[in-house]
Amino acid sequence: MRTVSISQPRRVGGLVRGGAFAPTLLIIVGLLICGWAILDRLYQPRLICGPMLQVADRDAVTVVWSARVQREACESGELVVTDANGGVRRLTARGAEEGYLHARIDLPSATQPVEYRIVQHGFMGRRVQVGDAVRIRGPKPRGEPFRFLAFGDSGKGNEIQRRLASQMVAARPDLMIHTGDVAYPTGHAFLYEKNVFGPYQALLPTVPLMPSPGNHDYDDEDFAHGYRSVFALPENGPPGVDAERVYWFDFGDARFVSLDSNPRSNDGVLSEADMRSVIVPWLRQVLSESGPAWRLVYFHHPPYTGCTRHKAEDRMKEIFCPVFDECDVDMVFCGHNHLYERTKPIRAGRIVGPGEGTVYITSGAGGADLYPEAAPPPDFMAAFNDRAHSFTRVDVSAERIKLAQIGIDGSILDTFEAARAAGETKR
Repeated sequence: MRTVSISQPRRVGGLVRGGAFAPTLLIIVGLLICGWAILDRLYQPRLICGPMLQVADRDAVTVVWSARVQREACESGELVVTDANGGVRRLTARGAEEGYLHARIDLPSATQPVEYRIVQHGFMGRRVQVGDAVRIRGPKPRGEPFRFLAFGDSGKGNEIQRRLASQMVAARPDLMIHTGDVAYPTGHAFLYEKNVFGPYQALLPTVPLMPSPGNHDYDDEDFAHGYRSVFALPENGPPGVDAERVYWFDFGDARFVSLDSNPRSNDGVLSEADMRSVIVPWLRQVLSESGPAWRLVYFHHPPYTGCTRHKAEDRMKEIFCPVFDECDVDMVFCGHNHLYERTKPIRAGRIVGPGEGTVYITSGAGGADLYPEAAPPPDFMAAFNDRAHSFTRVDVSAERIKLAQIGIDGSILDTFEAARAAGETKR
């Protein structure tokens, strides 16, 4: 009978030849996978600010955000946009100062919703979605009513601002305009992170915020590193003036114009001569063009006010109000004084009848300490409130504007209504 000898496996270099090699390989692969997972998690992109929506054009919006990997700001990113028919676009974001990213979405239809998602590159270039998917519509077309909110002097990052923000969410706006001093006490970029993106995080991804610069927004070593790096505003101002300082956009049946009212003497860049020779001709052209029924202008320093803290800005009254008269501007919204004010209609410096002049609104009670109204208030003042923090709610249709001032408790502090004939347009 033949005997078969079975030899034992021989050890070579401490490893066992044969079947024991497979478990060792599995351990190595497992360690590699664990290491990859740890590094992938360690270098996971994080959304820091945003997203924030802004109007880019009548048929386009811009999304603004900032993200980081570890402690480094992401210098690139993309939006993945899905339209109502399931079509997908990948849009590359452009980087701004201080790590903010901007991406423009051209919308084929203002009535058809789209969904956008922010994507950043993580470990070894892996594409990672940061934040939630957001569903939006484009700027309202003409003929479709809309609601906007106006407020200013808000950026304190305090409990008052957060409570007002809750009331703003309840108002369900389609648009927000800001009358300046978006952040306090200075215009450094990190204060926008704390005092703008934080309080309004429930609104900013879907409701465009369109600001004008206040004096506190200029309190920075370089305006471009704060206000202009955070916001992505229309670059349609006059030649020779830095983009985004002044601009205009159409929304529904209204044309909005944002001005920079900060003079060079107050850390601004525009002299009174610049305002007269450069801004005024541009403003006249924008306001006199055929277009939407309503003309609405906003900036920081009020030309008409009864507040005892900051007097009326005579330079704004002398330089810009004649253009408002000439072009039949319906309403002007300002801040700077921390209260609410509404004037009677004014034309050429005089009180006129309903529909014959411009109504000036001070909406500066958005969060900073309140300022008192003069006692008695000026004759041109129709209503004011210097005791409650508040914001302005405005409903706009082609024939009518309805304004209500909303207090921090949700109460209505004042109402006003203006109407025009059906089908009437400017020029």
